[in-house]
Formats: sequence, structure tokens, C-alpha cells
Amino acid sequence: MKARWHNLISYILAMALVIAAVPVAAQTAETRLTRKEALVVAESTEEAELLYTMYDGRLKNCIEKEVVKPCESDWVTCIENAWVVQFTVGEICGIEQDGRLGLTILIDALTGRVLSKFPEADYFRGTRYCMDDSDCICGRPTNQGRQCFNFISAQVEGVSDFQCRACRCVQSECTVGTK
Repeated sequence: MKARWHNLISYILAMALVIAAVPVAAQTAETRLTRKEALVVAESTEEAELLYTMYDGRLKNCIEKEVVKPCESDWVTCIENAWVVQFTVGEICGIEQDGRLGLTILIDALTGRVLSKFPEADYFRGTRYCMDDSDCICGRPTNQGRQCFNFISAQVEGVSDFQCRACRCVQSECTVGTK
């Protein structure tokens, strides 16, 4: 009789563990963001809003969006449980660009937290904002001489002279000349 009770109790405990594990597994699956939810998180960032509204909102209808796993992206390190949301200005806009005109946002798929963004909002806010020399692009020569812009503004405004190397980043501003 003791053996039967022992077997019955073992069976009940095993079933209780299985039953308890099912909601935990379901809860884990439910907390993982879908591609669509990751896109919603990315579109709620200041950077995405600035991208949509720049150039007087003329880019809004030609911005292409893609949500991929980090291992499928050339922009970020391959990590688990994350989404890469990429906004790119499509060819339909007719903007000559060097491939950097867009926005990439890395989102934690478990928490919905934004892990990183490039470029940051400052690049969209200021036409000359920069962090290093590679951020700066020469504008086409004008009556006032050559001007420098960051890689976002120069391409959106159509003033890019990709051959020019006269621009430098000095105190977070793209300027003509040397450091």
C-alpha cells in the first residue's frame, strides 16, 4: 500500500510540475515582441519621428521599413532575443545617397526596451552636428564658398558633394578646414 501511495504522490507531483511549467512557458512566449510590435516601439522613438518629419515631411511616404533578427542584419552584432528595425529612404524619393540615409534601432524582444539607435536624434536636429570627421559631407560650392553638413542633412537637402574631403568635425560641428 505504501508503494502505491508513493507512486501516486510521485505521479501527482510530476503532473503538478508539468501543469505549473505550461503557464510559465506560455508567459515567456507571450512576452516576446513580434516584428510588428518591435516596429511600433521603433516608430515611437524621437529619431523615427524626426526622420518622418524632416524635409518638411516629404520623405514620409518613401521610407521603407524592415524588421529583422540581428543575425540577419549587417548593422549590429548577432545577439539573441532582439529585433533590428531599419528605416531606409527608398529610391522612390529620388535622393542621391551613400547608404547612410536612414535609421537603425535595436530592440530587446523580451522587454521592448530600445538597446541602441543610429544615428541619434542630434543628427536629425542639427544640420551640422557630428561626432567625427566621417559624419561630415561637403555641400556643393555656392557664392558663399563651400559649406559642410552632417551625412543626414547633406543628402536630404541634395547638397552632397561626395568627392570633397574638405569637411572636418570640430567641436561637434561639421566645418570646412582642418582641426
